[in-house]
Amino acid sequence: PVSAFVILERCVQAARGKRFLTAETWKPIVITAVILAAKTWFDEQLWLVDVRHQLRGYFDLEHLGRHEADMCKLVGFRFNVGPKTFYEYYFALRDLGRKRLETAHAHQDPQFRRAGFRRASR
Repeated sequence: PVSAFVILERCVQAARGKRFLTAETWKPIVITAVILAAKTWFDEQLWLVDVRHQLRGYFDLEHLGRHEADMCKLVGFRFNVGPKTFYEYYFALRDLGRKRLETAHAHQDPQFRRAGFRRASR
């Protein structure tokens, strides 16, 4: 997921204000970023046919290949994520997730807390 986020952010930056992510396209674009990250990260082939089978029914998978080609062109096939970049994004995403959990916990319904549902300690 970290590498996929890096790829997605590179695409958004390369789009330079063009309508890259919309309400209609965000799901297949995020899935495409995950697919491209997996293709880069793992040492085995990943075929869109396998992914289509797993994701059938969630959204229109008709254009995954087109999204993949568009993203490749948009970032000039720059999918490698070096260790420094990976860890910068990893820690930033981790901190963001923690803040979000803390905010959600602070705004929980008091009845929910009394019922015994507690956030797991770190």
